[in-house]
Amino acid sequence: MAKRESCRRADTPWLCIPVDRSKCQRGKQKKMLECISSDINELGGGCEIIILGDMNAHIEDMDGYTDATGNMMLDMCEMHDLVVCNSTEKCEGHITWEVGSLQSTIDYALMSHRMHDRLKVMNIDEYDSRSLVSDHKHIKVSFRREMKVGRRQ
Repeated sequence: MAKRESCRRADTPWLCIPVDRSKCQRGKQKKMLECISSDINELGGGCEIIILGDMNAHIEDMDGYTDATGNMMLDMCEMHDLVVCNSTEKCEGHITWEVGSLQSTIDYALMSHRMHDRLKVMNIDEYDSRSLVSDHKHIKVSFRREMKVGRRQ
């Protein structure tokens, strides 16, 4: 599921886990979150972490209530010391899913603290200006470049 990558212009390896629930049957969120947690344990040692995608989880900060999947996601974040970027001041917008008059936040960006420190902005396109022809909204994350301080040789 996950792949270890090297960050350009940086010595810190990072682990990016895209979440694709299209192959995940309804009710299998626990298994998916366990798989993500296992990937972090197996591949994430010393890596900066980015997890982005459809978690189908509801949390108090976003939807006014926390469901079982939301609790599992928050437990995983606590276990791996991850930031839920959707609920920080760096996130613009919060509705990630909409069908007719129904709307919710079920897609999340979870990051290690160092990646979150480098995050400039997370933008959720609530107005479909970049339509994905989906009931899910476009999410864009922008990072600051890490600059090394020192003289050029």
